[in-house]
Amino acid sequence: MNPEVKVKSVNVEVMQNSVAVAANKGIMNQAVCQTAANTAAKTVTMGNTFDLVTKAMILVKFQNAITVAGATLNITHTDLSGNESSTGAKDIYYRGAALPAGLVKAGTEVPMRYDGTRWNIIGDLTPSGFTITSDEEHGIDEFSAIGSASITEDDENGYDEFDF
Repeated sequence: MNPEVKVKSVNVEVMQNSVAVAANKGIMNQAVCQTAANTAAKTVTMGNTFDLVTKAMILVKFQNAITVAGATLNITHTDLSGNESSTGAKDIYYRGAALPAGLVKAGTEVPMRYDGTRWNIIGDLTPSGFTITSDEEHGIDEFSAIGSASITEDDENGYDEFDF
């Protein structure tokens, strides 16, 4: 044996705990929610690498829309010791308030961060932009705003202003 080669033993449980901590520091945590659209208590199941801690993040794909206001999210998982545990339902917030009905559409992936009390949706759920309907017979286009976009008509100057 080469005297300059050093061998270090690694405890598998310690290594698994380290992986779990690292996973919670990023958006590696992903789950699919199959709870019915009209059920407020949403549930997902994680493997053995999730711990509900402040700043934990998860990306949840909602197979069904969320059609009720005040939805909650409960992440069930198996802890590293193999004992079943449940984190309990936590409110889902969007822009500082309880999630309103209808914003999460079926198939939407929603990134969330836990603040120690509730899940906060990261980013914007409402699209922002414009739709255009052409009226070729009269030679005009009709614009409609979507989400936070707006149209201000200025008949005096003969143009419209578009804001996102």
